[in-house]
Amino acid sequence: MLKLSNIFLKVSIILSIICIVTFAFCALGCFICVPFAGAIAEQAAESGASGAQGTIVEAGLVMGYLIAGGIAVLMCIPLYAVLIHISLKGRREPSRGTYIANIVLGAICGSEFNVAAGIVGLCRLGKEEREAKNASSL
Repeated sequence: MLKLSNIFLKVSIILSIICIVTFAFCALGCFICVPFAGAIAEQAAESGASGAQGTIVEAGLVMGYLIAGGIAVLMCIPLYAVLIHISLKGRREPSRGTYIANIVLGAICGSEFNVAAGIVGLCRLGKEEREAKNASSL
């Protein structure tokens, strides 16, 4: 069971690194697109188009959504970094606390592998405790 738990944690680490890279590129894309929305609004205002004011408001909303989306994506990166740290700690020092932390953070991040690793690890620890208790009572 220890090997299975470690495999789940390793897969979780790999997927978390992929998520961090993906979120970083998405946030970068959001922040790169913001100046273009402002430039479109300026061109519409200069051309004297009938809906220039509406275009400016629309560009402002787009910029706001892009900035908010970029910040929201950036907020996910530290959560996955903590998930990687907890997974590494669970592989090095398996304990009840690290497995419970893996279950909780895995559920928050949507990482089924962390949840599975935590459940399998807790089952393994419980089995070891029962075996130790039975051996000591004999």
